[in-house]
Formats: sequence, C-alpha cells, structure tokens
Amino acid sequence: MLNIAPIKSTPYPTLRSCIDDCIQSVAKWQGTDSKCMYGNAWQMSFEEQQSPDQPLVERLALPRISTESLSAYHGLIFNYIERKGPAMDRDFMLDLLESRLSSGMPVLVGFDSYDCPWCVAYRRLHTSHACLAVGLDRPGNLIYLTDAYYGKVLEAVDFDVLEQA
Repeated sequence: MLNIAPIKSTPYPTLRSCIDDCIQSVAKWQGTDSKCMYGNAWQMSFEEQQSPDQPLVERLALPRISTESLSAYHGLIFNYIERKGPAMDRDFMLDLLESRLSSGMPVLVGFDSYDCPWCVAYRRLHTSHACLAVGLDRPGNLIYLTDAYYGKVLEAVDFDVLEQA
C-alpha cells in the first residue's frame, strides 16, 4: 500500500479540480516542486460552430492537463487509459492496477460520483470524479483509494462498485 497523503492543490474556494488535488498529492509524496504545476490546464478555447443555433457551451473545449509540463518540470509521468470495449475487461483493469501499484506508482482512477458514497453528488447527480488508487487486495476484491478533493486518507472500496461507476 502506498502512503500518499491527500493534499489540496489550492485553498478553498479557489478554482481546483479533483485531478489537480491528486497531482498535488503525488508531487508532495515524491518531494517535487509544485509551482506552476497546472500551467495551461485551465485555458479554454472554442470549437467551430456546427450550426447557427448551437449553444456556446457546446463549443467550449477544456484541454487535458499538460502531461508534457508535468514530466518536464516535475518528473511526474501521467498517462491516460480510457476503458473501452471487451479487451479492457475486469481482469485487464485489475492486472493494470496491480502492475502499476506493485511498481510503486499510484493510479488515478476516474468514475461517476453518483456511485461514490463520500461524494456530495452520491445518488443525486452524475458527474466525473477522480482519486488515487494506492492499494489493491485482489482476493478480497478491494481497491484502496485516497481522495484529496474530499480529504479522504484511505477508503476501501469493493472493486465491483468501482467498476460499475
């Protein structure tokens, strides 16, 4: 089990996200500088208008976090793996988690906060949320999560619940 303390990226109520908080937690755990960590992560742009009546909000494009900046300036390697199709079944996901965690690396996991008991949106609203997987008990079917956004040091979650979320 990785001992990563949940660290807020900015003091409340400054704009932040659960991913920012996860990155800040990993940076602090690795002892890396976190100044200017998010760089252009919040710069918005607009896609081309598809029709004259298309609402502006549908054209809004938010970039993903600059993985190049995280690597170059902070030594953090950040890869996105989107779970798609039968090739990424339960065993694939568990093998991936087990491999990354056993190498000493936490895994950022994203899910629907509607199914997350400690989230404000639990059973009320479908929204994206992310936290860090820091441990795995495969025989017990448990994944251990640290959630910096909500200040949760360690939460044991049934993998079946997380998989559905």
